[in-house]
Amino acid sequence: MPAWACKFLQLLHWLFFLDLKPINGLNFPHLCWYGCCHCLHYLVFFTRSINKHQRGTMTIQKNNRRSLFPIIILFTGLNIFFITGKNLLERNDFNQSVLIIGNLILFAVTLFSFLLNKRNLKATNPNAFVRGVYLSTMLKLFVCSMAACIYIFVFRSQLNKPALFTCMGLYFVYTFMEVSTLTKLLKEKKNA
Repeated sequence: MPAWACKFLQLLHWLFFLDLKPINGLNFPHLCWYGCCHCLHYLVFFTRSINKHQRGTMTIQKNNRRSLFPIIILFTGLNIFFITGKNLLERNDFNQSVLIIGNLILFAVTLFSFLLNKRNLKATNPNAFVRGVYLSTMLKLFVCSMAACIYIFVFRSQLNKPALFTCMGLYFVYTFMEVSTLTKLLKEKKNA
């Protein structure tokens, strides 16, 4: 494996608390349970601390939590399926590691995009919301395409096409969930 790829995997380990274990002679990252729980702890803290201060104390609005639930439930449900359905995935030639890491990348990018769009939803200028949607769409597309290109370049000989196409389908599912939730919030804002 090239030196830059090893450094990239070490960076992933540092950023996402991944446990690097060799599989068939290849160093490919796997999520460790501690790291996953650790990331979820910071994710919950981050989403709770985004809300504005009210009289000097942090408050959590109910619709903020409700709006993130579909995305978090989708991420958790897919990870549970990918972890428990290892035998089913292997029988159908899906690489479990690619699916889990692809799901994690899609969730992180979708969460960032959602929070960016939600902040722009509060702007009085309607152009700010449109610019935010364009920015988040381009950012999500760029990050996901870079992750796919890195995977294809590093594991060219052992490329798992079914898992890669499944991640592409998950991209559309996460985008649909984000847009439908933002549309619902936009309707609530107009009615308020």
